[in-house]
Amino acid sequence: MEFVTLPMHVWLDTEFFSADWTIVLNSQKAFRVNSKVLARYSRYFYKLFASAIRAAQPAMTAVTYSDPLDFSNLMAYLHYIDEHRDSERVPTETNAADDSMNEQFLGSLMQDAVLLKRRLSLAKHFEIPFLIDAIVSTAIKKLSPYNCWMVMTTAVDPECTCKLLYDFAKDFILEHFVAATEQPQFVKLCSGEQLCELIDSKYLNVPAEIVIFDVICRWIETEQLDRSKYFCDLVRRMRHFMITDTQLEEMSAHHLAQTAEWQSILSTYFGKDRTADSRERQRSRLPHQVAFLCGGLLLHERNRNCSTKAVQIFDPVMSETIAHENFSPALNSRTSNAVCVALNNSVYLIGGLVLQSEYHINAEATNDVLVFDLRLRIWRAACPMTTPRFSACGCRHCNSAQQC
Repeated sequence: MEFVTLPMHVWLDTEFFSADWTIVLNSQKAFRVNSKVLARYSRYFYKLFASAIRAAQPAMTAVTYSDPLDFSNLMAYLHYIDEHRDSERVPTETNAADDSMNEQFLGSLMQDAVLLKRRLSLAKHFEIPFLIDAIVSTAIKKLSPYNCWMVMTTAVDPECTCKLLYDFAKDFILEHFVAATEQPQFVKLCSGEQLCELIDSKYLNVPAEIVIFDVICRWIETEQLDRSKYFCDLVRRMRHFMITDTQLEEMSAHHLAQTAEWQSILSTYFGKDRTADSRERQRSRLPHQVAFLCGGLLLHERNRNCSTKAVQIFDPVMSETIAHENFSPALNSRTSNAVCVALNNSVYLIGGLVLQSEYHINAEATNDVLVFDLRLRIWRAACPMTTPRFSACGCRHCNSAQQC
């Protein structure tokens, strides 16, 4: 048995893997690895085998990785993909065997923070992009109010940072904020910085601002000494004009200890005039109950009709029409007489008349269906109607858009 440092060109030579290898991890567990799998995925494991101890027969190597079982499972997963796939794409739900293998390697991720961290660390250690995609895809499908905090917290752990997974978990919490904050994991796992970021988001889905204050108080209540320092910063991020000082004081009295120190914090905050700041900040969060005005014709000078690409939002709470480039970028074409319906975090613009220029009289009916994604803030084309249509009525019913 001799100590060998493997040059890269030797490592990438498939003949180097002419026989199956027996892997010994930390002198704890030995198992055989299919040579074809090692050859195909060799570029991911070069770091692991770069310095190896080999014997003539059978070929053996002693390598170091912290978790032998994890590595064994990974090899089984790669072997499965190699046998069933023509490329390094993640197995999908189209095959029962795929489901079984995914469940074996990834299925318990969403119930076990330690396992999720180990799997992400494994994928990052060997820099296997399609494995990271598989983990993220599995996590996204199984996100729930119960596990979303665990996923978001794990995704920012320095040992297994995964921004993509963090973003998906954050979006899920923003959409299901009430249900997510009712879980015991919320007060245990959510940090002050994360809660500030969530409350400050214009995509936070809450029925009323007072709900946010209740969440803040419950979060602080569990560890008042450590968390009270976040109180003013958290409350400042709310849209205060929708809540009276009386409501805020009553709820804080219900949740928070009435110590002299805490009373000082409350009086410092409640003594400020927050009306102007609150009204301005209300504009920065897209309300969930609004009307969208897309395109149309404007009465211009000399009684001439002028077409527009503008999109505006009428907010019934503020009793005003607002236009903000973050929420309502202009349409790609001058459209009038179209149906506009808001549904499932998107705005649907259906049919209508397309005008060629600002004062162009002639217009052409269209069968286009455009969708504005409120999250991504982009317009995209959806499946068009079979025939052009304009001046129709539209409504929302049972999570579908109806045109009459």
